[in-house]
Amino acid sequence: MGVIRKNSIVSIYQCLKKSLIDEKHLIVLTVLLSVLHGFGSVFGFTAFVPVISIIAGKDMSELASIPYIGEFVLRLSKDREVVLYSMIGIIVSLSFLRATLQLLSTIVDSIVKKRVETKWQDATVKTWLNAPFSCHSTDHVGKLIHVVSREVIQISHSARAFVQVVSAIIQSSVALIFLFFIAPQALILIALALTVVVVPLTLLTRRMQVVALENAHETGKYISQTHEVIRRIDLVDVYGTSDLEVNELNKKHQKYLKSSLVLSITNGLSPFVIQICLSSLLAILLIYFFEYEAEGETLALVVMFIGGLSMLNPQIEKISQGVLALTRCGAAYGEINKILNLPKREPELTSNAEFDDAVSNVLEVRDLCFSYHTDYGETKILDSVTLKLDPGKLYMLFGATGTGKTTFLRLIQKMLLPDSGEIKFSGVPLSRLSREQFSNAILLMQQDRLVFSGTIRENIAYGQSNLSDAEIWDALDKAEASVFVRKMRSGIDSETGLEGAHLSGGQRQRLALARILAAQPSVMLLDEPTSALDRDTEHHVMGNLREVADSGHTVLMSTHKVELAPLADYVLWFEDGSIKKGSFEDFQNALYALIPDERVRRAIVSNPKQELS
Repeated sequence: MGVIRKNSIVSIYQCLKKSLIDEKHLIVLTVLLSVLHGFGSVFGFTAFVPVISIIAGKDMSELASIPYIGEFVLRLSKDREVVLYSMIGIIVSLSFLRATLQLLSTIVDSIVKKRVETKWQDATVKTWLNAPFSCHSTDHVGKLIHVVSREVIQISHSARAFVQVVSAIIQSSVALIFLFFIAPQALILIALALTVVVVPLTLLTRRMQVVALENAHETGKYISQTHEVIRRIDLVDVYGTSDLEVNELNKKHQKYLKSSLVLSITNGLSPFVIQICLSSLLAILLIYFFEYEAEGETLALVVMFIGGLSMLNPQIEKISQGVLALTRCGAAYGEINKILNLPKREPELTSNAEFDDAVSNVLEVRDLCFSYHTDYGETKILDSVTLKLDPGKLYMLFGATGTGKTTFLRLIQKMLLPDSGEIKFSGVPLSRLSREQFSNAILLMQQDRLVFSGTIRENIAYGQSNLSDAEIWDALDKAEASVFVRKMRSGIDSETGLEGAHLSGGQRQRLALARILAAQPSVMLLDEPTSALDRDTEHHVMGNLREVADSGHTVLMSTHKVELAPLADYVLWFEDGSIKKGSFEDFQNALYALIPDERVRRAIVSNPKQELS
């Protein structure tokens, strides 16, 4: 428990320091407004003292024993009615002034909250976007949604609470200093009253640290699970597991609701405890006052005690609520750090590298090694692979499932980093290419995440703001997508729906292919680009890709469709961590062995070209 509290205090300090380091001018403004507000309360109370005496039917001379205020009261008019209305006018005027100061303070609080929220949200999203591609998994996406939607807002609330606590402490300090000079005995009574309040609030704050941490964990689990179910909604529909998913979500939701309820109750106990303690003390004092007909110094003491509590009570509530909000800040900061502490990619170069004209547009792989490291151990995928891939060729990647075809493409795209070895383009290691050079040189079409929400135009022109309509239509033609796009009501300005929900699988695949064809990189990496296409469309697409390769582009295409192999200039065969390069004839037997159905295998073996006609 002690470790939790210590870690929480450190987390809160670090969080506030990072949140408010750039907001010093707003903090100074808050201090000035708080000082003015505090003096407004003091002057308002001073004007209220004779009003209390008049309403209580006491002679104002009985308040003469109060330092400073007594002298002020004795100098007032002897006409009690004049004094009453004059003081009420002053009180109302000061109330307007304090209301204005409070409004300004609220505006400052809101500005701080907005700036802090923007700061953390930008930092979180930027860190995630610049993390290694391996960190862009579903789990991390769920965590990111949780952090941005909840924890960043919680930290902004905490930053605002800190500003309010500072304001409340300053206003309380002004009131306490005033009481110290005016009525030290009343100050002692108030100190005793505050002690009674502080003890339960301290215990409550410690409990809040634990509750806030538990709530952050449960909320994260619930949001991540919800995101995961949304991602696999197709599986849910196919297998009819909606009841199962609902039950699992309900379990996590109930835990989340329970932790949120405990958090809310714990948070609500703060004003409850304050009001019960202070009201009880005030009731005891008032009963004493009326029972024993307090006069003179006793009356002054009672008036100062009640006045002191009236000035301090709102500030005590602000401080207690602010402290509780700050305890939740530590838990939120811990969740955000799970994103902020993700490893970073190597910094991208801004200056262009100088290409070697002797190997222009040549893709070279030297001694490339790569393994996946999991909790179950190491799985070697590529072992000392060396290849030279000349431009203007169509390469097809074949091999059994799990031999590294997609991994190889992702390594070329720098979505994965090799354990050793290097990949060069035009004689320059990929790590030395600038962002612009790399985008112009190499682009990957993945077999998933084909289309995003938006228009067809936005999907094709993604990352290429200068594309003309003619260039977009040319890319759609090459991807055999122009026919169905022209039939759509708004053409290239038609909406695709959520992740392409308005399109078929084959249509999404062709749009993704059109995107990379529109970009015209020197090296096109295509991961299963025709897996969702019918045979006729597929063969038209392959003919267009053949033309793209003949025009000087390097096309690397992974596929499980053996019947397409004769179209390749070269076959890259993946097996046992190695990649062998050769013609279709060199790997004909190995390729046909990938076809499980013997009748289909015999048909293709007897006349492979017929399958392509």
